[in-house]
Amino acid sequence: MNRKTILILGGIVFLLVVGAWIYALVFGPMSPHGGDSFANFGDGGDSDYVPSPDDQMITDVRVEENPAEKRLRQLTTNPVAGAVFAENGIYYVEQGTGHLRHINLVTGSETLVSGKTIPGAYEAIFSSDGSTVAITTTQNGMPKTILAEVPTFGGTGNLEGESLASGASEIDLETKPGSVLYLVENANGSTGYSYDIAKRTGTVVFEIPLRDIHVLWGDEIYVYTTPTERQTGYVYKVVGNNLQYVTRGGIGLMALSYTEGLVVTRKSDGSWTSELVTADGDIPLAILTISEKCIGGTERLFCAVPNTILSSMIFPDDWYKGVVSLSDSLWSISSQEFAVALSDFLQESGREIDVLKMGINSLESHLFFINKNDNTLWLYRLPE
Repeated sequence: MNRKTILILGGIVFLLVVGAWIYALVFGPMSPHGGDSFANFGDGGDSDYVPSPDDQMITDVRVEENPAEKRLRQLTTNPVAGAVFAENGIYYVEQGTGHLRHINLVTGSETLVSGKTIPGAYEAIFSSDGSTVAITTTQNGMPKTILAEVPTFGGTGNLEGESLASGASEIDLETKPGSVLYLVENANGSTGYSYDIAKRTGTVVFEIPLRDIHVLWGDEIYVYTTPTERQTGYVYKVVGNNLQYVTRGGIGLMALSYTEGLVVTRKSDGSWTSELVTADGDIPLAILTISEKCIGGTERLFCAVPNTILSSMIFPDDWYKGVVSLSDSLWSISSQEFAVALSDFLQESGREIDVLKMGINSLESHLFFINKNDNTLWLYRLPE
């Protein structure tokens, strides 16, 4: 090897050594594991590094010993058409498929009770004991409701039943055990029917000249005009085939039955109010509620109350149409307590919850409801 070659090789080695020294000075030592390297331009002392959760010990993770006792919790991620408390848990019908499922509230397990598909199912109403369900879908542009017996819990079976009259609405399975009450509108007004499930026979309950109404079924039957801010609404008591005014009217009037009378929400003199309408007179409430956001207990009424109703809203029209979403709190209402706040769902869950289709168990210890924003099912434990 000649002198020139030796000098060239020596120069190359020198350059490599100098290059490695400069790299280490600027970027720090290379990782022996091939990982990323980070320059440290500080002057030593305490590190600003915050360990990630993966670096924490497992004992730092808090685990709920009994998740079922959490006061507010989401039960489903799939959309729900309707639900009922029954059999140590909750039955619910899945929106879109019509599949019937059961959630065990003790173990958290979920069981498919009926896999029969009812395409486009969007509403499900159960009897209070969970033995019967009415599932509504759309057929030829008209609502079609299938009335079915719920399969025995723990067994296998499908929802087999029969269809109610075309266009049946305002369905009720609680007022008369073993019967279904419903409304059918026609050119002359509206007709209320009672259908005996076992005998498969129907009778007319009332015939009135009003259309576009909601029915409050019970020992006493009330009807009120479909709520809209564009016209004055009224509540009527149905006596035979006659209608009797119950209380003064109001713009966008909404109503619901309660053990102590009616809860009526309306706009009067430019302001929205909710009142308990009783035999002893009207009692103003400190909250503004929507009838579809309430459920009655034996002594109290539980209502989800919107935290804010924007002045720009056409209320309640925009809410019914799904144009706007509301963020609710939960309140307890009675003529003795008036209104008591129980929970702000946004603060408690971190999510805006727009309550719909609320239910209550027989012990009045828990409520369920559907979040109108995504139709998921939720559970709330009431204070003792």
